[in-house]
Formats: sequence, structure tokens, C-alpha cells
Amino acid sequence: MATFSPSPAPRRSSRNKQPAVSPPRRTRTAAANTTVRATSRLATPVRNRPGDHGSAFFAMDVDEGGSVLSERPNMRVVGETLYAKSDQLAVSFYASLPVELKQVLKNADFFRDAYTGDIDTLTGFALVASAQTCFVWQHAQALKGTPTCYIFSCPRESNQLQPPFHALIPHSTSREPGLILLSVGGTIRFWDSIGIGLAGGDRYITVQLDVVPGEFITNLLRSDSQTYIASTSAGNLFRLTLVSSGGQRHLSSHVFARPSHSISLSRLLPSIFSSGSATNTFSHSRNVSAIALGAKTGTGGREIWAIVDTRLQRWTISPEGWEQLSLESDVLAILSAAVRKAFGTRVDADDQKVDLELVDLAVDGEALAVLVSYAAAEDEMSMVLDGRSVKRVYALAHITSREKVFTVNTVRSVPYQSTLTNSAAPMHPRIRLALDGALISIQFGDAVAFCSRDVDYRERLEFKSTMDRTLGVGTQDDGPLLVLTATTMMKVSMNLNAILAYDIENGEAKLVKSAMTQAILFSGLPDNPLQFSLPPDLDEESLMQGAQQLSQAVLESDPDIIQKNHDLGAQLTERKERLSWLIRFINDNAVLGKVKIFS
Repeated sequence: MATFSPSPAPRRSSRNKQPAVSPPRRTRTAAANTTVRATSRLATPVRNRPGDHGSAFFAMDVDEGGSVLSERPNMRVVGETLYAKSDQLAVSFYASLPVELKQVLKNADFFRDAYTGDIDTLTGFALVASAQTCFVWQHAQALKGTPTCYIFSCPRESNQLQPPFHALIPHSTSREPGLILLSVGGTIRFWDSIGIGLAGGDRYITVQLDVVPGEFITNLLRSDSQTYIASTSAGNLFRLTLVSSGGQRHLSSHVFARPSHSISLSRLLPSIFSSGSATNTFSHSRNVSAIALGAKTGTGGREIWAIVDTRLQRWTISPEGWEQLSLESDVLAILSAAVRKAFGTRVDADDQKVDLELVDLAVDGEALAVLVSYAAAEDEMSMVLDGRSVKRVYALAHITSREKVFTVNTVRSVPYQSTLTNSAAPMHPRIRLALDGALISIQFGDAVAFCSRDVDYRERLEFKSTMDRTLGVGTQDDGPLLVLTATTMMKVSMNLNAILAYDIENGEAKLVKSAMTQAILFSGLPDNPLQFSLPPDLDEESLMQGAQQLSQAVLESDPDIIQKNHDLGAQLTERKERLSWLIRFINDNAVLGKVKIFS
């Protein structure tokens, strides 16, 4: 289980300024605190109000009444409360949060306070942490009743407002897991068993990592039940190992050996002779923004992959306790070229304006799935409707390495965008592999996106309330994905056969029609946490085809959309309401200008 910073330190010193408050997000009109770490510009924007459709996809429950927004109990299938359903996926209620946690999150200010969390499918426990307190519970226990909540105080520095990194320590099935909390400043609190959390969790072991002033922790990753890897903003990797001494277990730590680089003289001289500010800039350029587990070695070791600024590193950690850097390469040039080739004119021709950045990675067999962010070229219509400048756009690249040479195999668009002016949200995008790598989930602060590895299928879930945030995504080998939010836990069941049957020629139009249909069928109940909108990079042709197909289905009284009614007048009224709602939905998504009006 990997846990990550809610907002890793940026790679350039010019990004260190953090706004005093989160800028509000502009709402569209329908037609009828100082911290010790810099806030990443890649963070998910906090939405200004629940009705904003900035980046949603699915929502609500089936409406079989005469009104488009009629309220009726959520559809239940085999005892499940459904929030959304399509050919490819179904989203349903999974479990409630512990009472103690719900009360805290209910009063939380997500514009001001940072929270982080995770769903550990290996131990069966979930976790949510603020800068002060960490809550742990067995999420499967919540299916049968109120789960037991274990509460711990977090390590923190006097000027630190960010939550700690966290990792659960798996034991046998008959024993509760242990817990590691690691502050941004490098202070560790270790509990061998979370059972002590029922008594306040005051008995713990403290360890201090050897970080220098100005160096901060950026990631924490579980390699196995005995070994954990931490990374820093200065390019260091730490190995944490559970050892026994005197009948008690504690943590030992040491830093990976720094590799010797063949640095050019022009790059070396500034690090020696320049001023302190230049030295800090060089340090930021070694920020480790992500780490991931790689393949096991033949000698019982493990490969660890890391993103260090624009470079990819591969380390080998041995069971004997040593580490070795086996590969390092700058991939900015090949990724920039691949993104520009994939998206054409939507990407600026100037690399400096594109400003591509590596965000996260996961290992998929012999390939790497790398999440990148870049500033896309904006057309005039988008500028007018959105009212803001450059958007950060996301894409997934699959990369392979042969004889230490990296090749970009595919680049796929991620259905999510954010803006630089809304960069203060406490969430850094993270990816998880599901279904043996065939599906990739991307966790944002207010949404979870899904992309297929083998076809162009992509969808997303977003939350309608500003009081709701994504806190964790858990993946299982054969089971559904679990999504932890500030209000509930949801289960996402994926149909891999339907995903792989994605129609390349008409797929985009079908996704648009599916989004609109889901909006009609699932958009009426206040207790559903989801809302939805059209994909942010929607093209005119797909929008037109999807809208026409749905309009035709409404006119033909498709029983999946129009309730059967022997009263012709009532049925005609419902058709009119559905079509009127469709136009409002398109306008709310700021794409009405792409719709051609035929007389």
C-alpha cells in the first residue's frame, strides 16, 4: 500500500507561493495558511458550489416518474443501493464511515484543512488522517454494523499543517495491523498494533529520519510487511525496516546511496558557486514526486521506480539490506513529443508553454503507466466560457524500456482538467491499477477518473457537494474498486468485457449518450453523492451524435428513458421535459456553442 503527500513539493521554486485562500471556482449559468511545503499546482481545484458541473460524469438514481427530477428511493439491485449504472460500470453504496470520523468530517473545512486517506485491501482496513488525528477502522466490519474506530495522534512540527503519510503493517488474519505515521518533516510514530488506539494510542515508538532543513517527505510506500520506502524533496530515498530487539519491534532506517551522476560542467557550476536561492532551485529539481513497486528480482529483492523531476529512476533493493540504482533517464523530451503527436493542435507548439510535468506512475508488467500534466492550448470559445487562462490537462502514457532506452507506446486522454488559479486544493492526483492493469483509476480531490489501457474507453465519477472529497481508492485483484470519500464508501464494479468492446469509430458518441442518459436516469435524489457532466475535451461531432441519438430515443419513447404510460398526454409531457432538460444540461456544461441547430 502506498500513501502519498496531499500536495508534493513542486519542482520549480517559482511555484512556492501559496494563495492565502482558495480562489472560488466560476459557476456557469444555465439557460432557463502558510505551510512548510509549497502547494502543488497539480492539486485538484476545490469547487465553489454543489451545482457546479466543472468535471463530473455520473450521478443520481433512476427516475421513473413523470418529471425529469422526480424523487423516488434509489434503485436497488440485489440489495444494493445504486448511484450510477452503465454498460461498463455500476456504482453503489458500500459502507458507512465510523461515527467518530463522520462527525469530524462533517465540520471540516476542505478549503482550509488538508485530509488524506486510503483503503488497504490487503489488511481490510481503511484510514483517514488530518494534521492532528488519524482514524483507522476495518471497512468490511462496517457492512454489518458500526465499525470499531481506532484513533491516534499524528506526529507534527510546530509550523506543519499537512497530514502525515501513513502505512498499515499487515500481520496474520487473527491480529490487528500495525501503523506507521510519517510527518512531512521526517518524524515517525510507530504502533506495532492499532489495538492500542482504543485507549488513546499514547504508547508509540518515535523515529526521526535524517533529513536536512528545507528537505521534506514526499511519499511513503509499503514494499512488503517488513520494508517501507520514503522519499524526499531533495531526491533522497529512505529504507525503513521492522526489526525485533529485546522482545519488541521497532523501525530502523537508512538512506539509499546517492548515485554518481555524469553532470555537465554548466549544470555542476551553479550548484557550487551560485547563491543560496539557486541552490534551493537545484534541490527542488530533485523532488521525488512518486514512487512505485516494480518486479521482484531473482535473488528475493524488489525493484523500486521513482519519478525525480522529469527523470525516471529504477532501484533494486536487496534482502541483505543494500540498494543499487540500475537505471535513470530523462523522459521529458519523448513524453512531450508523444503528447503533441497524440493530441495535435490541442497542445501548444512551444514546449515552455506546454510545461509538461510527470505526476505519478505505476508498474504494469514490463511497462510503466505514467500520469502527466500539461498546459493545453485554449480556443477562444473555451476562454470565454471558462473565464480563466491555462488549464492543466492530464494524460496517461504507457512506457517500456529496452536496453535502458525508453519508448512511449500509447498516450490516452484523462477526462479531467484543472486550472492554475484553483491550485490550492489539498490533493495531488494518484493512479492505481485494477483488473490486472487493464483499467487505471486516477484519484483527484473531487473526482475519480477511469481509463482503459487497451482501448480509448474513459469515464469518471465526481461529487456534487463541496463538503465531499475523495480520500482514497482501493483496488482488488478480482473484486470491485472501493472509493472512500468524506461522506461514505462506494463500490465500483467494472465490466471488463464491455470495456474491451469499446467501439473505436462511434465510442465517443456512445460515451456522450451514456453520460446524458445517466443524467436523466440518475439525477434527482439528494442523498446520492455523485454528479456528472460531459468530458472536458469533447469534440463537436461526438456531442452532436450523442445528443441526436438520445433525442431520437426520447421521441420514440424508449422504455429505458420514458416511463410506460397509457396516457398519451402525460407521455408527451414527459418527452418534452426530457428534451428540455437535455438542452439545459448541454448549456450547463458550456458546450451549447458546439451544437448545430437544424430548422
